[in-house]
Amino acid sequence: MSKILVGMPTMGNMDIEAVKCMMQLQFDGSVDIVSESLVYDARDKIAMDALASEVDYVMWLDSDIVYDPDIIIKLMAHDKDMVTGLYYKRTPPYTPCIYKLEDERLSVYLDYPEDELFKVEAAGFGCMLMKASVIKAVHEKYGGC
Repeated sequence: MSKILVGMPTMGNMDIEAVKCMMQLQFDGSVDIVSESLVYDARDKIAMDALASEVDYVMWLDSDIVYDPDIIIKLMAHDKDMVTGLYYKRTPPYTPCIYKLEDERLSVYLDYPEDELFKVEAAGFGCMLMKASVIKAVHEKYGGC
């Protein structure tokens, strides 16, 4: 069975609906909620915690989104190094947090296929499952977080 760390960065506040989702999440593992003034510092801490705890996967979830209780099961079924759930920005324009390369620039992926897995060039970390081996490879190549 895979060891999973759910990592949730926050700047000190959490949406109550996101907390309810976290409480219903179906997975076998641990939760790492890290509060920092800068979200990227919290993400770095979660990444280092994942390396130290020798988990197989990190499920990145933002503290202000809602998701299905079985999101980890659904994403693991794809068996990819990184796979994201589809979610949208919380402020207008409410665009998906997925991006494609057009004319050598990233643009919001608006015309994505429905109900199927597809490749993106970039995605937000608000709902992303990542194999810990990806974090380890980045850490080995670029050093500490």
